[in-house]
Amino acid sequence: MKRSVAAMLLGLMLVCSLVGCGKKDNAANSAPSAAMFSVTGTNAVLYDAAVDFLSKQNDSDVFLPVLGIVGTFENEAGTTCYVLHCDQYIFPGLSKAIADKEGLTGFPGQSVLWMCVEIGADGNVASVKASLDGEPDHPDSIRDICGPLTQLADTILSGSSPSVTETFPDMEPMEMLQLYVDAQN
Repeated sequence: MKRSVAAMLLGLMLVCSLVGCGKKDNAANSAPSAAMFSVTGTNAVLYDAAVDFLSKQNDSDVFLPVLGIVGTFENEAGTTCYVLHCDQYIFPGLSKAIADKEGLTGFPGQSVLWMCVEIGADGNVASVKASLDGEPDHPDSIRDICGPLTQLADTILSGSSPSVTETFPDMEPMEMLQLYVDAQN
C-alpha cells in the first residue's frame, strides 16, 4: 500500500490536531489491537499475534500494521500456518506527543516484513516467525516462513508481489491512525 506524501502530511495534521483531546497526563498508550480496527475472527487472532510479536521487535513507540494473507498451509503438527505480508506504518514520537499534548515531530515511515503465524486447532497462536530482512539468512528465513509453499517463497525472493487473498484492517493508514489516537483519549 503506497500512500502519497500529501496523504501522510494530511494525516500528520490530523494527529497534531487530536493530541490535545483530553488524554490524561502520563497515561500509557495502548498497543494497536484487532478490536480497535474492527477486525474479527481468525483475522483478529492473526492481527493481535503480529502486533504482540512486532512490539517485542520494534523500538518505535507507535506502529500500525496492515496484514495481507498470501498463503496458508497445514504443517506436520496439523496446525494451520498463515503466511502474511506485513506493512508497518511507523509513527515515531506519537506516544510522547499524545501524552504531552504537543505537536507530532518526525515523519511516518513504512517497513515491510514477511511473517508466518501458526494457529492451533484450539484457535490459539502456537508460534510467530518473521523474515530476517537484510540478514545473510534472509532467503532461508523466507523459505522457512513459506514451508511447503515453495513457489510462494520463490516469488517473494524474486522481488515480485504474491497475490494477497485478504487484507486487514481494510482501511487507509491515516484512518487507522485516527482510530488509534481516538482510542488513546
